[in-house]
Amino acid sequence: MQRRIFLKRSVSFTAGGLSLGFLPSSVNALGNSAGLKSFDERDRVLMRLISGIMIPETTSKGAVGTMSDEKALEILTYCYSNAFTTEVIQLFSKLNKSSERKNKRPAALLSENELTDLLESLDSAKSPFDIEDQQTFRKLKQLVVFCFCTSQKGANQELTYLAVPGGYTGSIPYSSVGSAYSSKAYY
Repeated sequence: MQRRIFLKRSVSFTAGGLSLGFLPSSVNALGNSAGLKSFDERDRVLMRLISGIMIPETTSKGAVGTMSDEKALEILTYCYSNAFTTEVIQLFSKLNKSSERKNKRPAALLSENELTDLLESLDSAKSPFDIEDQQTFRKLKQLVVFCFCTSQKGANQELTYLAVPGGYTGSIPYSSVGSAYSSKAYY
């Protein structure tokens, strides 16, 4: 029994060590060859603020607390096409330009109400935003909600079944209704 455990562990450590040696080079090769678009710090801050408005923190963690914004940007970078990632980067740039024109400061420095107004105009495709911007923003919102619901804290918080406190007794007592007419055909 001792030999089997020793052999299993030595084979797994050897395989793990060999695979870890190739991992950084394959990631760098993929990043360089695919021309992946990356988000700068300004985009990350804006994404964090947008996620915080979408799923705010209440008595439990929101999108920022579950790091849904970071996961969404990572999925955008590595899983989505470069075309869509470029659309999101352009959308963030358009949000900043619109904010600077209207409020004289970038979107990341706006108050929550000002940023909410800006996002509402984006979501309703009001000028300076168009239908393509609206569609990109809707896909981005879906991605943030997906990242929140697939996080451990978000799933435990939102996707758990909570029974009705005290149970459900119904609003009409059965004795006043009697048997239903439709059930008489079966008995």
